[in-house]
Amino acid sequence: MTHRRRSMRWRTKSRTKAAVAWIITSSAVVLIILALYWAAVGSCSHS
Repeated sequence: MTHRRRSMRWRTKSRTKAAVAWIITSSAVVLIILALYWAAVGSCSHS
């Protein structure tokens, strides 16, 4: 539990930075998944 408390306290310091990084990474992953999905749909529909 002590380790968890430490990480939480450290996170509060750079909370906005972590949030921004998480948003960027999550959005990037979503975009990549969408691109792959659309590519698969396009190839399937074409062939």
